[in-house]
Amino acid sequence: MVKELPMKLSLMLLGSLCWSLSVLAQPVLIVNYGPSDNAPYIIEQANGEPSGVIVELMQEFAVRSGIEVTFLKTPRKRLEFSLETGKVHIVVTSNPKWLKQPDKVKWTIPLFIEKNILVIPKTAPDIVKLDDLKGLSIGTVLGYAYPEIAPLFANGEALRVDALEVLQSLQKMQVNRIDAVITSDIQGEWLLKHHGFDDDFVFARFLISEHEIIPAISNLSPVSVEKFNRVFLSMQQDGFIERLLNRYRQ
Repeated sequence: MVKELPMKLSLMLLGSLCWSLSVLAQPVLIVNYGPSDNAPYIIEQANGEPSGVIVELMQEFAVRSGIEVTFLKTPRKRLEFSLETGKVHIVVTSNPKWLKQPDKVKWTIPLFIEKNILVIPKTAPDIVKLDDLKGLSIGTVLGYAYPEIAPLFANGEALRVDALEVLQSLQKMQVNRIDAVITSDIQGEWLLKHHGFDDDFVFARFLISEHEIIPAISNLSPVSVEKFNRVFLSMQQDGFIERLLNRYRQ
C-alpha cells in the first residue's frame, strides 16, 4: 500500500516544482558584441569573457527584467543576418543609419548621445573646421562610414587609414604614421587614460558628428520591444545609464 503524503508536504513539493519550472522557463536573451565594439563598450578579459559598458548595462537589464542574458561575439558583416535569424537578439550600440535594412528589426528608445571626435598629437595645430583635415592621414575603423568627411576621402584631400580598432590607430599616431584618429568621446576618454596616451594626445575642437545610440532588436527576441523600452526608461530615469558611462570616463 502506498502511503499518502501529508497535505502540507504535498503543497511544499508542488510549490518547489512550480518554482523550478518557472526558473527553467526564463527567457535567455542573446546580446551581441563584436570586434568593433572598442573599450570601454567591450573589454575582453584574459579568460576571454567580455566586460565593459555593454555587459554591465545588459546585466542590469536582466536583473530588472527577471531574465537571463548571454553574450555572443559576432562579426560585423554577419550582424544583420544574425539579427534577422535570431542568432542574436539585441545589438546595443546601434542606430538605424548604420544598418542596410533597418526596417527588418525593431528599435528601442535612444539610450544616450555619442559624439565622433578627433584625437590629435599635443604638438599638432588644433583642428577647428573641416578644411583643417585637408592633407592629413586619418585613422578610421574598418567598415565604419563617416559621411561628414567622406567627400575629403573620395576627393583625395585626406587619406583614410583603416584599422580594426581605435587603439591600433592611436598606436600608429604615436609613431607618426598618421596625423589624427576618429573615435567616440567615451572610447577616446577611456583609451587615453588607460593606455598611457594622456601626455601625448588631446581632443581637437572640431566635432565631426553626434548621434543617438539606439539598440536594434531582432523580431525573434524573447523580450518585446515594449519591455525593452520600459526597462531602459527606468534605467535612464534613476540615473543608472549616466552613472555607468561616467564611471568608464574616469
